[in-house]
Amino acid sequence: MIRYCHGWYHLPAALRKELQQGPALSDIKKMAYHLAAGTALAPYTLDHSVPALALDQGFLPENIYEAFFHFDRASHIAHNEGQQGDKMRNLAIERKARLLRFSAFQTWSTIENLTSCPRPLAYMEAYTMGKELVEAREKNKSYPLHPGSYMTAIHGGERWYNAEKNLHIKQTLDQELAGPEGLFEKALRACEEPLFKKERNFNRLLVLSQYANHLAQKGSECSERVAAFDQEVLRLIDAGETARGVRGEWFERVGDGRINHAEAARLYRWGVEWVPE
Repeated sequence: MIRYCHGWYHLPAALRKELQQGPALSDIKKMAYHLAAGTALAPYTLDHSVPALALDQGFLPENIYEAFFHFDRASHIAHNEGQQGDKMRNLAIERKARLLRFSAFQTWSTIENLTSCPRPLAYMEAYTMGKELVEAREKNKSYPLHPGSYMTAIHGGERWYNAEKNLHIKQTLDQELAGPEGLFEKALRACEEPLFKKERNFNRLLVLSQYANHLAQKGSECSERVAAFDQEVLRLIDAGETARGVRGEWFERVGDGRINHAEAARLYRWGVEWVPE
């Protein structure tokens, strides 16, 4: 913490090398260090007082950035550390989400980071922020919003939709996402903008595949639209368009629905090829 609070200091090469190597630490200990460092830099992520930076210092951009780094590292290290790791990972995710909600600028990157926090409240914040950015750009009208930006907002909304238990909220979200003037329809219209002409087919693959996945969750009432969207996605891929923007869930869902094993295998291979992660 010295470099964060008290300036930069010259260290002789031998000492610097020894410090860089550091002692051998278990992953649990590394998580604890990252969690403590992030908390010290962003004390407002807790509901009680801890030894930390003053609040005015905690809201400086460089300290927000460093706190996010430490919370993010703690949450990733914790994946394979059993029950204790799960507990610390939950703490890191909750503090990272609170950091983003209270201190980060409203940007598409902030929305993506909130969406990556597996918490319904974080999904709600991501979607709300995304809607505000979309509405602000639509009012501006200086240049069209890219389909990918619509999809960033939609991703947060879908995560919230899938996690939400309240039926009324789910119905409202579904209308905002997939209604006649919903974000999916706006994203499809954005694909036709002259400014994005060269990437039209790639953007349509991105939007249509995710649109079809969303409608497929609603059952047979949307089966005709889902089939039409799936057919268009297949046509574009067969025509040679890169499918890197298509979610792995689409390949899995469409492959599972094929009776012919050879057709199903082709779709699964595409999924492995285009979305190996």
